[in-house]
Amino acid sequence: MTIKTYGIFTDQELDEIETYKPKSTPTMPVRLRDYLTRFDENKLHEVRQKIFKQVNFIENFNPKQHYYYDWIWNSIYNMLLEYNANNFSYKRNEEWLKPHVWDFNDTAFNHSCV
Repeated sequence: MTIKTYGIFTDQELDEIETYKPKSTPTMPVRLRDYLTRFDENKLHEVRQKIFKQVNFIENFNPKQHYYYDWIWNSIYNMLLEYNANNFSYKRNEEWLKPHVWDFNDTAFNHSCV
């Protein structure tokens, strides 16, 4: 279902929303993309090994320079904890989802002008 299906906005209003001061999507730096894709594994123990492998930014952590690396690490680690606790095997209400799942979305753009 979409906003259009429910008739929340008219076609004219949707066009106005889409064209009003549009911002381009920033490009992810190659090094950050490469860091993210290192966790692309099919087995949990492989993801866990990658999480705990020493990374360069930990020793000389700079929040402005390493925020997104840290965010990626933390998000993957926390999702792994939830998965290992079998928390995705049954239906959860929104109040449970907010701190356990949606928090990583809320903090994704803390250091961005998006």
